[in-house]
Amino acid sequence: MILFLLNIIEDNIKKFNKLYKIYKNYVFVICNNILKDINLSEDALQETFLAVHNNLKNIDDYNSNRTKGYIAIIARNKSIDIHNKNKNITFVEDEFFQNNSVEINPLEDMYYENLLNLIRNLKIEYSNILMLRFVHDMEYKDIARTLDITEENARKRVERARKALKDKLEGENYE
Repeated sequence: MILFLLNIIEDNIKKFNKLYKIYKNYVFVICNNILKDINLSEDALQETFLAVHNNLKNIDDYNSNRTKGYIAIIARNKSIDIHNKNKNITFVEDEFFQNNSVEINPLEDMYYENLLNLIRNLKIEYSNILMLRFVHDMEYKDIARTLDITEENARKRVERARKALKDKLEGENYE
């Protein structure tokens, strides 16, 4: 019985170490894009992998889009939690806008920042699904597997999230 338990523990350690090696840089980039502080990003990285370790049973395939999206959402949420605890940190552009190589004029930059703030203020399920679909460029079938929902449900959630974002944008224009 003890050997059986030791084998399970050893397998979990191997699984965790492999996930860490594959995703540590990816997670750090997500955290740093949100927090813009190396020390806080390292804290978010550690909290992310602590959460991953506590939920190893939810991860089957190391290199799947489902795993990548699952870890990205955890990293994003941990970073936002840290940000909210440290209100004096300026929230920065998300990965999509940060990696955009096109020169942005100040008016467009204000528009993007405003858009990001609107996305952040959506319900968390809408915010997450928009991130998976448009930032991580995931297909609906991959989103469905990541969130453990049907593909049609993933499409509908993206549609609802886009409508909620559109409503916020239109509401802001008339205020």
